[in-house]
Amino acid sequence: MATGLSYGEGVWNFGNDFEDDTKSDAVDVLSIKSTEDEVADGYLDYAIQLETNGIVENAKSIDYEQIRREIQRKEEERKRRERWNHFINLNKYYGATKFREYYMNYTYLDQYLRNQTLTSEMAEKLSEYENEVAELLSMYNEGMDMINKESAVFIGGAIKVFRAYTGLIKIVKEMQEMKELIEMGIAERQAHIEELSKKLTKTIDGNLDDWKVQPVAVDTEGYGQDGANLKALYVDYDDNFLYIALTTDNKASWRVVYGISLDYKDGGYTTGQDSWGKKLSFTRGIDAQLYFFWNGEFFGDPPGTSTITSAQLVIWNGSGWDYKNLQWVGFYNYTGGAENGLQTLEIAIPWEELGGKPKEINIVAYVTGQGVGDSAVDSLPLQDAVRDKQPGDEWGGDEDTFTEFASVSIT
Repeated sequence: MATGLSYGEGVWNFGNDFEDDTKSDAVDVLSIKSTEDEVADGYLDYAIQLETNGIVENAKSIDYEQIRREIQRKEEERKRRERWNHFINLNKYYGATKFREYYMNYTYLDQYLRNQTLTSEMAEKLSEYENEVAELLSMYNEGMDMINKESAVFIGGAIKVFRAYTGLIKIVKEMQEMKELIEMGIAERQAHIEELSKKLTKTIDGNLDDWKVQPVAVDTEGYGQDGANLKALYVDYDDNFLYIALTTDNKASWRVVYGISLDYKDGGYTTGQDSWGKKLSFTRGIDAQLYFFWNGEFFGDPPGTSTITSAQLVIWNGSGWDYKNLQWVGFYNYTGGAENGLQTLEIAIPWEELGGKPKEINIVAYVTGQGVGDSAVDSLPLQDAVRDKQPGDEWGGDEDTFTEFASVSIT
């Protein structure tokens, strides 16, 4: 029994009688509860039942809360059964159709992939898929059998079918991505690199503990800047690879480029802008360059990742440059991070990428600014080209000509 009802938002009340806001519009109620508790859920459950015969003959209180909650419980139970029935029918028909469809896709992709050149990781993954699909097929058959029997366990059957077809969709998607890698030639290149790696006589991990040779160039003067400071250059080789390593004395992570230029045969690039557009010239003809972009801080905005985000081997073809992603033709790794930039860089280049094993290699390593048109700010061997101006003017304010190289005889 409400002693009054609100009318409009201007009246003190618990709700707005003009809106279906799930709040009671009662101002006050006669109830064993407080008014606020009674109207909190939007229902007035407590009432006074009157028996009249011209006059009030009898009155009693009635609490409908339990009755209402039981009605609500039954309604929720009905809706839950509807949802389960929908889920069961969905998987009995749609789920079954999808499983058969993707199972056909799986068998096609499995046959296709097994006839391709795969990396060991891909081949291993394909075997895993075979075992997983066998389990999913068994789960699917069990689920369909349970659904078709319409027994008390048909809900469990629908769940099995759902897990089977969604699991199969995931596998087929991954196999499709594998197929795309093969069609783009990436898988073949990965397999090639995997085979090449078996011929390495050094572990290319950025750790130089397995290097037994002395450096071919060392900075004995301590020249350099906080985020562009080369320390030592190493060269080694075997029958299959040319190995190159750099160490630094960096104390900050700047956005710079590390370059290495090689002269090992007649001809080559000498002057202009090199393969990465740097204002660098050389007194020896450069036959190949290695470039690494260190994505460090650039005046604080953006902060950068403090990692190598691009690595290329670039070959002079007589009139221009041929660019190759280093991860597909060789190997490299490094140490360093946000605190102190690049610390060590370790590289292995197959001789076949350089056109064969030469009798001698002349090499120079350097650090440049990040952009096209920048010049060098440090080098190994250290030379006048990188210190003929004030350090702040060396980044892009001049053109550098390298005249000094470290020479390595190849036997």
